Amino acid sequence: MRARLFVLSAVFCLCLCGCSSEIQIVGTWSRDGGPEPSEAGVPFDSAVTWTFRSDRTATAEVPAADGGVDVQEYGYTMTDDTLTLTTDEMGYGIRYELDGDTLTLNPSLEIPSVFTRD
Repeated sequence: MRARLFVLSAVFCLCLCGCSSEIQIVGTWSRDGGPEPSEAGVPFDSAVTWTFRSDRTATAEVPAADGGVDVQEYGYTMTDDTLTLTTDEMGYGIRYELDGDTLTLNPSLEIPSVFTRD
């Protein structure tokens, strides 16, 4: 009986490890540093808020030219170091680092985009 319990526990832990990045990113993240949104040319650098949901969809709130906010919808997948955002027309692959309540996009750039979990 103990052996079965041990095996089931080990399998459960392995399952959690296999999807841990996607589980950890779920939530709303607000910009805490990086290039000014108006200077960035792509959605993942210009977003002021990201919301990642457990169904692998995401929303980016991006400053609009009129001073308002545009909401953009994406699908997403993750590997150990790449976050891929997709729309019906295209996909964006971006390097990321996830450390507790801090999400860094493009960590290798001189000024990466840093977000804090709300």
